[in-house]
Amino acid sequence: IKLAVSKADDVDTKAIAARVQALLASHHISQAAFSENIVKLTQGALSNLLNKPKPWSALHSSGRQPYLRMKLWLEEEGFEKRLAALIKLQHERRGQRKRPYTAAGISPGGDRSGGLPPRRVRHTLTDEQKNGLKKLFAQNVRPSKEELTSIAVELGLPFSTVSNWFHNQRAKANRMKMETSQSQSSEEDMQVGEAAAEPAQEEEEQQDKEGEEDEEGEEEELPAAAAAA
Repeated sequence: IKLAVSKADDVDTKAIAARVQALLASHHISQAAFSENIVKLTQGALSNLLNKPKPWSALHSSGRQPYLRMKLWLEEEGFEKRLAALIKLQHERRGQRKRPYTAAGISPGGDRSGGLPPRRVRHTLTDEQKNGLKKLFAQNVRPSKEELTSIAVELGLPFSTVSNWFHNQRAKANRMKMETSQSQSSEEDMQVGEAAAEPAQEEEEQQDKEGEEDEEGEEEELPAAAAAA
């Protein structure tokens, strides 16, 4: 898809969004099923793509990929089969939700399939996505939910991945700030301690000097007294 994005001509994102919305409504397909199986995004990100499509020229390559996936899904040969397969998945998903399960995730018939939630897929960020996130973080460390959704769509990432990345970066920045503050505080304490020790050392040296002078005076008086006697 990345290769197709680089070679694709100008794509009418509004037209694609309108076609997909009409198709989902006419066949009673949920946005959750379409987003999970076709565009590989969260339902919230797909909703933003369909309701607020940006011009093709305003999107980066990663932000164009979801629209290109939808375009290829709609226009490539075998569309009817793909549509039928998606409708079947939709019905199966609804059937699994209605099927009763025990606390252990096992149905009364002993079937464990669908009983336990699937593990989350860990997304590996590309260099382009990392640089985009870092640039946006430098501009705003705490974007709103709507802004996070827009960022997810633009970079072609799940909303949860973007939200977690910003959360972790804020925690990292706060941790580094705290460590720097503690380091500076320790240095200041050391400087204060050294400054307090200097007068005490000078006073001790002065007392030693005065003691030496007194001893020298006593030694001079002893010979004088002996001579007088």
